[in-house]
Amino acid sequence: MARMFGTSHQARYWLSTDSCGLCCAFFTVFLILYSLWVMTNQILMSNLDIATMHVIIFNTFGFLALASHMTAMFTNPGAVPRIAEPLPGDAQRLKEALAQNSTQRKRTKGWCHRCVAYKPPRAHHDSVTGRCIVKLDHFCPWTNNAIGVRNHKSFLLFIFYTFLMCSYALALLFRLAYLSMQTPDESNVPQVKKLRGRRSSDLVVVTPLPIIEANASFLLEETRPQIEIGFNCVIVGVFAILFGLFTSCMLCDQWS
Repeated sequence: MARMFGTSHQARYWLSTDSCGLCCAFFTVFLILYSLWVMTNQILMSNLDIATMHVIIFNTFGFLALASHMTAMFTNPGAVPRIAEPLPGDAQRLKEALAQNSTQRKRTKGWCHRCVAYKPPRAHHDSVTGRCIVKLDHFCPWTNNAIGVRNHKSFLLFIFYTFLMCSYALALLFRLAYLSMQTPDESNVPQVKKLRGRRSSDLVVVTPLPIIEANASFLLEETRPQIEIGFNCVIVGVFAILFGLFTSCMLCDQWS
């Protein structure tokens, strides 16, 4: 029975089953979704005045990156089908070359000794998928697929939207860091105006113990989310720098 997913001729849906590639692909999806959750729920909705606009822009980049990633991952990159045959002009030359010994056969253009089948011009064998791919560029572990003639555009869109997403996240994080370093307005902090001008001895006498315990509990509850947000900001910032540099290098390489 034909396999449902795979890269063989019998597979119904294209998907590389390489274990390393699958881990990298799922890790990429997790990072994108994690970044969307952190930037939307923990940063944008609580810190910036025009959060709605930033949420729309950042999530648009994120979902476009996900869509491009899935397209590049599940699209046949241009694998040569089993029924492929050479053009009439090349058929006789290929037939004569294949009649030679095994060493000469391996050197024959238009024949893949790994697939034991015809290989069209500008097609190369990919060892991970085990197929000859037309206009093979490379095997991308982040999409878990070979990049060929049919999914090269999706791959370029994926790294482009990922670069925009990383750049936008870094810009928002730098803005948040700048705002957090500003001198806080004491007039907006509860109890500051009430306690200003009082001596510490007066506070001990006047303030009941239940109020002190309640304030301590309130401050602890307020501090925990800030620590979590700060930790998530650091994680997102580190990955935004790494993948931003990586995608920028990939874009420059593809451009050249």
